[in-house]
Amino acid sequence: MNDEQDSSISNILRQAELAKLAAKAGKQHHIQGRAATNAEVVDGHFQISRYLSGILIHTTDAYELQDMTASIQLPSSIVFSVVLEGELKFSIGGYPQLISASPGSSANCFAMNLLHPTLLLRNVCKGMKLRKVNISIQHHWLESHMEQNRANDRQIMNFIERHLEIPKWLASESLLALSEQILNPPVYEGVLQTIYTESKALELVANSLQTIGRLYAGKKYQVPSGSLKRAALIKAGKIRKYIENNLLMSENSEIPQSLGQISNDIGMSISNMQRLFKQAHGQTVFEYIRQRRLEIARDAIEKKRVSISEAAYIAGYKHPSNFTTAFKKSFGISPGSL
Repeated sequence: MNDEQDSSISNILRQAELAKLAAKAGKQHHIQGRAATNAEVVDGHFQISRYLSGILIHTTDAYELQDMTASIQLPSSIVFSVVLEGELKFSIGGYPQLISASPGSSANCFAMNLLHPTLLLRNVCKGMKLRKVNISIQHHWLESHMEQNRANDRQIMNFIERHLEIPKWLASESLLALSEQILNPPVYEGVLQTIYTESKALELVANSLQTIGRLYAGKKYQVPSGSLKRAALIKAGKIRKYIENNLLMSENSEIPQSLGQISNDIGMSISNMQRLFKQAHGQTVFEYIRQRRLEIARDAIEKKRVSISEAAYIAGYKHPSNFTTAFKKSFGISPGSL
């Protein structure tokens, strides 16, 4: 890069700044390496933004400044990633992955289905240039738009019903173009910038799901030993939808429903409900509700600029100090730092 380019796009991030951004994407972000504490780790563009729809957009156009291993616990989500330059070497749930944009590569994009929180480890090499776009969406958002009697939706369900399912493919010209538009959007003022970026992210998700539908069309999968069967996963999804629609979207921040009330409304016993939900999502029902309310409160702080006291009420905490403690434990930063 020449000096003119450096002055216009250079943005050096230190470990602490990177951790603050990473808190939007997951929990327990940690860096291991020989670099000094709070050393410079990234030079270039690195951005993570969460939108009111729940979509999270993570873009990178940068050089790595240190040899290191970064780890983060990703939440239950569906991730779509396109690598435009360089390579992405990581492991998710203990399974190593390599996605490369180099000529002759078999795949430069992929999707990941995470049915419960999962640890990601990424190996970073000093001097490496990486350009990529990541889009994360929540299962309940996608499932709310799907119908079982539509053939393409059923094919996509083959993907989103299986934890750690990771299809890979070579990006089409349209997918590459969308990625470039997200990475380098035209400059708009105010809300127009948000609408443009979010609309392109939705197009990228739709494009990727169309490919995934084709990849999974007609496939017959053996359910792995110890995994939940299709019917059980559908029931677990029904529990999550009930929680999202009846407990989290309510204006009342209190959660008066007992497990008995929830189980009665969805038509299953408390023990079955707890067992299915824990197996499918890695959390108890109340742990899921507590975490989702913290996420909603975090979005209210970032997007609506509510006070800490208001955010505590949204999350269902009577005392802001208790909310602050829970928030920092969940996201690794205090709500005030947002």
